[in-house]
Amino acid sequence: MRELKIVSDTSCELRQKEAEALGVDIVPFTITLDGTHYIRDIDISIEEFYEKIDAKGVTPKTSLPSPGDYFEVFEKNVKEGKDIICLCLSSILSGSYQSAVTASEEIHDKYPESKVHVVDAKLVTWLTWSIIIDALEMIKAGDSAEQIVSALQNAKNGLTGALTVDSLDHLVRGGRLSKVAGIAGSVLDIKPIIHFKEGALVPDQKVRGRKKAVHELVNLIASSVESKSTADYRFFTLYGGNEEYGKELQSLMAEKIGIDKSEIKLAPIGTVLGCHGGPTVSIAACIKKINV
Repeated sequence: MRELKIVSDTSCELRQKEAEALGVDIVPFTITLDGTHYIRDIDISIEEFYEKIDAKGVTPKTSLPSPGDYFEVFEKNVKEGKDIICLCLSSILSGSYQSAVTASEEIHDKYPESKVHVVDAKLVTWLTWSIIIDALEMIKAGDSAEQIVSALQNAKNGLTGALTVDSLDHLVRGGRLSKVAGIAGSVLDIKPIIHFKEGALVPDQKVRGRKKAVHELVNLIASSVESKSTADYRFFTLYGGNEEYGKELQSLMAEKIGIDKSEIKLAPIGTVLGCHGGPTVSIAACIKKINV
């Protein structure tokens, strides 16, 4: 059996050193701030990114990987005799998946014996990281590429998650919310609850005040795993530029579900989703492990 290689893009949140340690190749997004281009982990850290976009009027933009970026990574691995499973940011949110598909077709034309499986798992941020960890475990267990791809494609069915923001500024600047709605929301202290559904970010409800918004996120996760084995899930409380927001969510979720805080991954949201949510974004999520 040929060796299997996992490839993903920046949105999976694997930092360069961690990716190298796991044997995962990362194809980067480019971040643009005030006309300057950055590649995460190389030109700018997540902490520096949030400091910069917290400045008034700074609107970040992301540039997705090109087919050429994917082709370069794919070709390197194909030349080493490896088959590839590539996991990309949800195709509903980005063209990264299509870039990878185009590159895989070009690779097959040049190397007909190659096998590149491009998977749209319809996930974002650390949720993609979660199934990459599962995929690596399946590779070690000797599962075939077809078995792993099928499991990754179905992973979205085990997901429950939502986000909220304390400030609507970045949703307005990024075109995700109208300026009028943003002003009204700020005046009335309205916080959106935006669910992850089939790879999309879907506004579900609006509540008044951060305290209620945070409790809505926690209640969503608690109701999803009620009467189920929590050991079958990975839990996440994620934050933008304010770690205290993440810690608040983590404590509330642990108490509500009845698990230890150490069982909930507390981590910063990377630059790709952070461009849209801004420094006040908070996420609560859980996803079922695909190999249980």
